[in-house]
Amino acid sequence: MREQIEYWSVLAVRGTARRLPDALVRAWGSALGLIFYAVDRPHRRVALANLEQCFPKRPASERRAIGRSTFAHFGQVLLKLLTFSARTPAQMLASAEYEGEDRVRQAYANGKGVLFFTGHFGVLGTPGAGARRQVPADWRAGAGAGQSAAKRPARAHSHAHRQH
Repeated sequence: MREQIEYWSVLAVRGTARRLPDALVRAWGSALGLIFYAVDRPHRRVALANLEQCFPKRPASERRAIGRSTFAHFGQVLLKLLTFSARTPAQMLASAEYEGEDRVRQAYANGKGVLFFTGHFGVLGTPGAGARRQVPADWRAGAGAGQSAAKRPARAHSHAHRQH
């Protein structure tokens, strides 16, 4: 029952947030993150303990401010991910910036390989997005990603995304 409530709550938030302007989504996300900071005592304690480990010379008030800012930021990220996931693949690609596509195509034309370094934001964080732009890509991530499938550890998480 709890999972169903959480599921439908997420769908309701996603459905509402995707219709709002970005500034309002950010404000709502910040508020959501700050609510979690206030009510989620176990995670707040972990965050503050980690900040104390990282910044032992900073005053506790400054570490609390950093913790609140971090929770607010992750609230924004959560809502942005939910709104982004409601977009069509074409809308996702249209909102992304690509640099160096001409160099990628030139490298392929010369029979060379290309390493993609990206942030991770859904499928746009993988060279799979490049494949959707008609750029061939082979992507693997996780333990043993550089090994052949036969030598990869059984628990390894890997993906291959190809389009030629």
